[in-house]
Amino acid sequence: MTQSSERQTSTPVDELFVKRWSPRAFDAQYELSDDQLETLLGAARWAPSSYNEQPWEFKVALRGSKEFSEFLDLLVDANQVWAKRASALFFIIGRKHFKESGQLNPVYQFDCGSAWMSIATQATMIDLYTHGMAGIKRSEAEAYFGVNGDKYEVICAFAAGKQGDVSDLPEDLQKAEKLRGREDINEISKIYH
Repeated sequence: MTQSSERQTSTPVDELFVKRWSPRAFDAQYELSDDQLETLLGAARWAPSSYNEQPWEFKVALRGSKEFSEFLDLLVDANQVWAKRASALFFIIGRKHFKESGQLNPVYQFDCGSAWMSIATQATMIDLYTHGMAGIKRSEAEAYFGVNGDKYEVICAFAAGKQGDVSDLPEDLQKAEKLRGREDINEISKIYH
């Protein structure tokens, strides 16, 4: 997909950040290699986290596996429609407490988001795409993964793979499948001099 005028930046950021986006159209024939998976998860491994706690765990199912179908069932119906064509589905599980002290880690979700962004950025660097999903069946996902809600949280899911043909999506999603702009820097920040 070509860059739209909405994806132009007025600041000197690397093109990688402008190129990264979240399509719903995935190539249902494309298979992720073990090397690609290791690269994506390796990027998450190096993400920053409070006290280097690394409170994330990734559950990964490749399309064609029994687990992929089970992961797909843990998504809300609207996400199942398009995510079924992805090469892999991931769930992020966050650990709520620090390993050593047992104290609540107030930024575990933030840190898991850091790991997610590392994967999304790395995917873009190797010509893959990701699409994050808050639309999951949380209680079912917790039961499926055997998550103790006092200690862990199923935070979100995401799909990964090669970008596919928009025409493979239902008509309503075809219309929504476009690059979108971002808020102006002045809208999201306040700089004090």
